[in-house]
Amino acid sequence: RGVRLKGAGMSLKRGGSPSAPPAAHLSLLETMNIFGVEANFIAKFRKMLEQEGVWKETLRLPTKPPERAALKKLLVPEYSEEEFTDPVLLAADDKIFAELDLSSSVIRMVGGAAAGAGGAAAAPTARPFSPAALSAVRWDKLRHRLMDYRVRAELWNLVFPWENLEEILRERCRVICDEDSPLEPTSRRNLRRIQDAAFAVMRKYSDKFYNARRGEWELENIRYAPLTEGHANFPEAEVGLELRVPTSDKEFIRGIQELIHDRPKLEAMWDSDSGSMPPRVYFCRHLYQPLLLAEELKNREIEASPPGLNKGEADFVRDLRRRLRDGLLGSDEEVFLLRNQSRAGLGFHGEAGGAYPDFILWVRRGKRQRIVFIEPHGMIHAPAYANDPRALLHKRLIPVNRKLAKSFPNVKMDSFVVSRTPFSDLRPKYGNGCWTREDFAAKHILFAEEDYIARILRDGE
Repeated sequence: RGVRLKGAGMSLKRGGSPSAPPAAHLSLLETMNIFGVEANFIAKFRKMLEQEGVWKETLRLPTKPPERAALKKLLVPEYSEEEFTDPVLLAADDKIFAELDLSSSVIRMVGGAAAGAGGAAAAPTARPFSPAALSAVRWDKLRHRLMDYRVRAELWNLVFPWENLEEILRERCRVICDEDSPLEPTSRRNLRRIQDAAFAVMRKYSDKFYNARRGEWELENIRYAPLTEGHANFPEAEVGLELRVPTSDKEFIRGIQELIHDRPKLEAMWDSDSGSMPPRVYFCRHLYQPLLLAEELKNREIEASPPGLNKGEADFVRDLRRRLRDGLLGSDEEVFLLRNQSRAGLGFHGEAGGAYPDFILWVRRGKRQRIVFIEPHGMIHAPAYANDPRALLHKRLIPVNRKLAKSFPNVKMDSFVVSRTPFSDLRPKYGNGCWTREDFAAKHILFAEEDYIARILRDGE
């Protein structure tokens, strides 16, 4: 351990060349293997990690499989082809704009009022790249940076034709700058700003363009299929829930191992939320058990796959359970719930981006079936409604429902966002502060502070 051969001339390279061959036997030394006799430094290092609670043990907790009788009743949307692999050639699209804000966030105050005419500071406006700025763009470097971004974002089928880049930047991209800091090639610093701004706004345009094309592909390929145990939202039967637990947490490890080796105790855990091993929320209409709680796991530095429910998601499950116990359903109605895995589960794409709702809720009434996608989360930092793919999902589903109704007239999809942010805090961000609760509900944004479960179950009747 710790041996470093410094090489010829301290170069860290092997010596010798065709004109100056190495000394005899030097090549053997340069390829020497170093062995540690009775070396135990790895064992010591692991022991240190165990003492610090860093080393983790992997446990696999079996899950309660879904009832086949329930699965037979349920349909789920899927795509007829497994992956979106059609080449996407980036081009100027009249329906897509990208905007980059480079303006200062500082508002100067003079005598208690914002500086500017009449005491109000004029907001900078979005403008196209000037001819001078466009002429300063290094198109080869821009394309290479976009190709690097394509790899990082795993957009393998996105293509950047040379001949389209300038037209896109000129016609479909806008930038917001302060009046005293225009984006013009007047200095070396501004040349770098122009290059960086071109890349940033083209990246935003590329995302919108790609998601729009992917959305078109999804609409073309979507269909209904029976829900099965092999669906991506069910943990693998052989693996269950994977827990990585610090080896210092002996109590948790012992408790999970008892469940793994004691089948009656495991089944009792599946069917209740009494006890804290593991931390979970129980809802009998969820299609597998248990649903773990992320916050409690995080407090013990435990990693779970699939991840546990955050507070907003767990509160939604509890709210749904409570309202169903209140007798909200009729005698001919059934409800089933399934956690939708982020990225691995069911997603929908459009210009605003991709949406992977947290839950799929089935509401069955006789032969009719509603498939409702639900996203509970705080919205104080959410993007504007027009740019929020989760809030716009209900509109995205309208043409999908229209297409699938030809073969499945009794099945309909819908979606809702359940805001953990109170109405009074969220209202100033929407519609210049004029939206009412009904305005939000019309956009399928409900509030956790009200009886939103009844609205979700009864909407569309």
